[in-house]
Amino acid sequence: MRKATSADILGNDSLEGLEKPTALATGLPGQAYTDQAIFELEQKSIFTNSWFAAGYSSDIPKSGDKKSVTIAGWELLLVRGKDNNVRCFHNICSHRGSKLVEGCKSGNSISCPYHCWTYNLDGELIGTPHLGGPGVSDVEGMDRKSLGLRQVRCDTWQDLLFVDISGEAPSLADHFTRLNCLLADYELDEVTVADVAVPETELPFNWKLLVEGGIESYHLPWVHPQLELPPKETSVLVDEKDAYIGHKIPLSIEEMRRRAANSETEASPFPTFRKMKINLENNEPINFYIIFLMPNAVVLLFPNYFILNLIRPVSVTKTFQTRKIYYLGDAAVSPELSVKREEIAEVWKNVLAQDIPFLVSAQEMAAVRKRMNFPTRFSPFWEIGLHRFQKYVARNITL
Repeated sequence: MRKATSADILGNDSLEGLEKPTALATGLPGQAYTDQAIFELEQKSIFTNSWFAAGYSSDIPKSGDKKSVTIAGWELLLVRGKDNNVRCFHNICSHRGSKLVEGCKSGNSISCPYHCWTYNLDGELIGTPHLGGPGVSDVEGMDRKSLGLRQVRCDTWQDLLFVDISGEAPSLADHFTRLNCLLADYELDEVTVADVAVPETELPFNWKLLVEGGIESYHLPWVHPQLELPPKETSVLVDEKDAYIGHKIPLSIEEMRRRAANSETEASPFPTFRKMKINLENNEPINFYIIFLMPNAVVLLFPNYFILNLIRPVSVTKTFQTRKIYYLGDAAVSPELSVKREEIAEVWKNVLAQDIPFLVSAQEMAAVRKRMNFPTRFSPFWEIGLHRFQKYVARNITL
C-alpha cells in the first residue's frame, strides 16, 4: 500500500503553492489549523521523528524531582535521577497503563496511584505490592527487569529539555551544530533563570499560529506600536537541516534600552553579554536575535538577558506557552533588581496579550478558509522565515 504524501494530505495545489518563491507562494490551507486528523499526523511525524522541546531542566532542579508533560498526544515524565541526570519516560505504568504522575512531585521513587507498582528513578520496576495476594509481592515467572518504564531519549540545550521519541535522530549536539556556532560568542553558560514567576499561558488556537505570529515582525506597527519596526538590514537565519529559523535584527540603542530596561533613556542595570557591551558603550546598533528551534521552542537574545519560550500543543485548538527569562550571574535573583525583573517580565506578558486577539481571529478564519479554499500569501521581506516554517510543516506531515 502506497504511503500517503504531504500532497495527498494537504492537497497538491497547496503543496505546489508553498514551494513557489516567497513573493508568489501561497500558505498552508485552513484545514492545517482545524483538522484533528492533521494534528494527529503532526504528532506521528513532527513530534516523533526528531527532537522537540518538552520542558525545562530548572523545573526539576533536585534529585527525585519529577514533572509530567502532555504534549502533541504524548504523555511524558521528566525525572531528575540520583546521578543528577535528567531522564524522560513515557508516563505510563507497565501494569495497567495508568498515568503515573500528575504535575510536579518529588521523592526517590515513582509509584503508580492505581495499584502502587513502584519504580526507581532509573525507571526500573522495584515494587509490586500484593501482586500474588495479600502480603505476596512476587509471582513466579514474572521478570521485573522487562517491566521497567519505557524510556525516551532526552538531552539538554541550555535549560531546555529535548526529547526524541523515535530514538533515531542524530545527537542533539549534531542537530544544533550551527546554532551553537551562531551563539558561541555569548556566555549563555553563565546565565541563571530569574526568580520571577511567569505562569504557563493557555491559548485557544493552533500551535502553528503561535509560531507564525512570532516568526515575523510585519505586524509590529499595528499590534505592538511600543516596539520598533526592524530595519531593512534584518538578516534571516536558516539552518539547512531545519533545526532552526530565525532573525538577526539590528536595533537602535533606544529600542534596546526599551526592551532591556523598559526605558528609552536609562541604561539597563543588568550585566551585559561581553560581545554586546562595546556596541552599547559606543551607542552603536546592536543585534537582537529571535530564533525558533524547530518545531516548538523560541530563543530571544538581548544584551542583558536571554529568553526561552516553550510552545506545548495539546489539541488542534489548544496550546500552552511557557516563558523563562535568564540573566548573567546573580542578577537573576538579587533583591536589588527584583522590580526591574518584574518589569521585563511584564513587557513580554503584554506583547503576548496584544497578539492573542489576532491569533484567535486567525484560528476562527482558518475554518472559513477551509470552506472557501482560500489561500494566504507572504511578504517577501518580512515573512521568509514564516514561509520556510510552513514548508517544513508540509514536508514533514506524512502517514
